[in-house]
Amino acid sequence: MAATFVDLASGRGVRVVALEGSRDLARQLYPQIESKSQQQMLAYRELPDAKLFRVEEVQVPVDAAELPGYKAERIICERCGEGVNFGRFEEVNGERLCLSCAGPERQYWRPMGKAGS
Repeated sequence: MAATFVDLASGRGVRVVALEGSRDLARQLYPQIESKSQQQMLAYRELPDAKLFRVEEVQVPVDAAELPGYKAERIICERCGEGVNFGRFEEVNGERLCLSCAGPERQYWRPMGKAGS
């Protein structure tokens, strides 16, 4: 298991990875305790961070559209007429199209007929 924490302004972050061997260490430290969760609870309180986690500095590219408050041009798809936010369109043969019209195979939805009929 891993978690990455990122400063959105700079894209710099820290990635923390839980080391798989920590469970074995817990078992070695407390073999007299039957409960694995009890072993781990006790051992994790005592073991140094370096035995439990790998920590590394990372760079995470964050697209501007992922930031809170992002505003972008809103266009109307020239094929289906739907409004498109956040620059999620492609220009195909001079037409500005929503992603569904630009590449129907990428649609995450499939039509099932008219609603309410």
